[in-house]
Amino acid sequence: MNIFLEKILEILCKQDNFHIIVHMFPDGDAIGSAVALCRALQNLGKKAWVISPTAIPEKFLFMLKYIQKYDIIYENFVSICVDVASLSRIRGLNYSKIDICIDHHITNENYADVTYNNTSAANTENIYKLLENLCNIQPENINLIIDNYVAECIYIGIITDTGRFKYTNVTKNTFKIAYNICEMIQNFEDLNRKIFYDYSINFVKFKHNFLNKAEYFFDNSCILGTVLLKDMEYFGVNYDELANISSMFLDIKDVKIGIVLKEKENKIFKVSVRTKKNINTLKICTFFGGGGHENACGFEVSGELENIKTEILVKLSEYVFLDK
Repeated sequence: MNIFLEKILEILCKQDNFHIIVHMFPDGDAIGSAVALCRALQNLGKKAWVISPTAIPEKFLFMLKYIQKYDIIYENFVSICVDVASLSRIRGLNYSKIDICIDHHITNENYADVTYNNTSAANTENIYKLLENLCNIQPENINLIIDNYVAECIYIGIITDTGRFKYTNVTKNTFKIAYNICEMIQNFEDLNRKIFYDYSINFVKFKHNFLNKAEYFFDNSCILGTVLLKDMEYFGVNYDELANISSMFLDIKDVKIGIVLKEKENKIFKVSVRTKKNINTLKICTFFGGGGHENACGFEVSGELENIKTEILVKLSEYVFLDK
């Protein structure tokens, strides 16, 4: 067993009060990781709670019904970050230190006392591995550690991080975990619809406008789209509805890179970069102070929109070796 995983298991067994922390604007993998771990610990009679620096997206709120609510204890607790590569991703939360980090980012900054970082899997796969080993340590509690609700959270994390098993981070272990938990999940269609579908009419109209205004570069192999606050207000959509928009361009044949700039405040943009296999844009995102994965990364930047676009395209031509 990995020595860091072994140390984390030792802490989980010995301690009784846990803060499980996700990154700002958490996605399905982050929420799935946190809620699965929280539920398992609560099932073992421990006190655990999920903490986010920003509001949890509405479509994931139903997952919180699986965990017991109580007043958070701020003494003698163990802080656990899940799916958090950098402390900058939990800014706004007042933690003097982080005890444990369970992550899957290449750019993890090793800020925790103990870090388990498996970069070849969705982070919920890492949580499943942790809980599976916990079952081996406490076989008498196997049905408590991974119950139906934990399995559902693991599934949600996997399908969101792998794009329903279509991204390059899918391995035989991904399918093995899905096989192990499939009998514990009875509402696959409902879960997939909640996470990926059920769009509002407003969003459909917004999406049409967004795609029409997209810009094509490098012989149409790269598409850049912009989400402005005024457009969101005009069409009546919110950030929660934009979760899957970053990968939309990759559904187009011959498009290798999709970039979405989302305006957060006046002249402040969150930039999401998604690529197909063998196209690594992580270096570009780290140049701008961001991070992530080789095929899915991002950063925040401020400035004039057209200047930001130009800077991104210059770095694409330098780092990805596309012809202008």
